[in-house]
Amino acid sequence: MENNNLKLKVRLLVMNFLQFAVWGAYLTSMGSYLVNVGLAENISWFYAIQGIVSIFMPALIGIISDRWIPAQRMLGLCHFLAAVFMGGLHSTG
Repeated sequence: MENNNLKLKVRLLVMNFLQFAVWGAYLTSMGSYLVNVGLAENISWFYAIQGIVSIFMPALIGIISDRWIPAQRMLGLCHFLAAVFMGGLHSTG
């Protein structure tokens, strides 16, 4: 059991690191992307909404996770959906 907990902690640690690495990669290049797709006048809104969403969504997702879905599965689902949406944006851009 101890070994499984350690493996889970390492996997969650790696996932957290990759999450912040992805945030750093797309937040630093989002302005350039928005200029390229003709949304330069809305860059401030995109960054402002990103900050607001970062405040409220963890609480909402946490409530859903606590009531209906195990936290690991919810976190995996959120990361999977983010990958799908980012991949979809990449293929259209």
